[in-house]
Amino acid sequence: MAKKQEWDARSTPLWKTVKAFVVDIYRITNDGYFDSEPISRTNLRQSSLTLLGNVSQGLEAPNPGGSTYYFRIAYNSAVRLHALLTIQEDLGSIEKEKLDDLTARLMDIKVQVSKLEFSIKKKRKGVSSKPKK
Repeated sequence: MAKKQEWDARSTPLWKTVKAFVVDIYRITNDGYFDSEPISRTNLRQSSLTLLGNVSQGLEAPNPGGSTYYFRIAYNSAVRLHALLTIQEDLGSIEKEKLDDLTARLMDIKVQVSKLEFSIKKKRKGVSSKPKK
């Protein structure tokens, strides 16, 4: 008898988008500036991993309540990452072109996570408010 294939968050476009973002954060924080700023490196990396972990948990949660809980945390992780990137912009530690790209991608991730959370809540409770952008 063939084993039933389980669903995996890693097969979703959102997960792949967030993973690529995390990999880029790791690559960018390998640059020389971050050698003298290990706390900034650690904060950016941990925040990006938290975002990926919560997206994964939201996608694989066994019930809608769990999904919305983890998507809310993922959204908040993205907000924190945006703040950290803003600080790096002020410090000039990441090239402007790279920073603009990361910020745009992060804003897209926030919108995707918010839409998922909203759609689940809408199915569960008939929520009439619009998703955050």
